[in-house]
Amino acid sequence: MVSVPGIGTVMAGQRIGWIQAAISVTGFILSSWWGTTFAVAWIRTREFPVDGGPHLRTGFVGVILFVVAWLWAFVSGLAILRAAHGSKPPARPTP
Repeated sequence: MVSVPGIGTVMAGQRIGWIQAAISVTGFILSSWWGTTFAVAWIRTREFPVDGGPHLRTGFVGVILFVVAWLWAFVSGLAILRAAHGSKPPARPTP
C-alpha cells in the first residue's frame, strides 16, 4: 500500500487509515493541479516558468500533505506490526 497511504492501515482493521488515505489523495490532487497548470503555462508561453508557474504554493501544500500522510501511515504500519509480533503464541518446542 505504498501507492495510497492508509490503505494498509484500513486492511489491518483500523478506521484511521481512511483519514490517512483522504489526506494523501488530497495531497496528490493538489500537487497534480499545480503540475497541470505549470505545464499549461509552459505550453502557452513557450517558456519555462522559472517562478514555479501558477499555483506553486498549492503544489507545495499538496506535496506536504502527501508526505505527512505517508509518514503517518508508515508509523501506523510499524505499530500494527509490533502489536502483531507481540501477540503471537509461543513457539511449540520440537520433539
